[in-house]
Amino acid sequence: MKQFLNKNIIFFYILEQIIPVFLLGVLVFVFIILMAQFMQISEIILIHNVSMKLTLEIVFHMMISFFPIVFPTSLLFSVVLTYSRLNADSEFVAMKSMGYSLLHLSAPAVLFSVIITIISAQTLFVVGPVSRNTFDVLMNTVGSQKIVSALSEKTFSEEFWGLTIYA
Repeated sequence: MKQFLNKNIIFFYILEQIIPVFLLGVLVFVFIILMAQFMQISEIILIHNVSMKLTLEIVFHMMISFFPIVFPTSLLFSVVLTYSRLNADSEFVAMKSMGYSLLHLSAPAVLFSVIITIISAQTLFVVGPVSRNTFDVLMNTVGSQKIVSALSEKTFSEEFWGLTIYA
């Protein structure tokens, strides 16, 4: 019974080391990808004069499309960083000398990767398409607001794809 409890303690200790690094990786990678999209986001805010609530909603739906790439990348980052730290602190060697097998020591990473794979697949196949559809609807709403705001009453306007519009 005591050996079983020790194995659970080691299992949860390693898992406890992986999860915060994973969450940090998700934050960092989402931030990096959002910085690449910053010009589009700033155009939405400044040129289209969109409210902050609508802008945050657009950014949220944009972020969901990043998760199928960000989750596996963060998982790799967290597992490599965690096991490297365990090795550098000689905790890995101490656990192996206590009789824990490599299979038992890698079980937390395998379990966590299965969970992240399921979440990533759900995001890709279920949540992602719904979010993309909502994103498209929001962007069409923003585009239609720009067209309506650009038209002045009883004037000719040539701002739209070379067409002259009288409103």
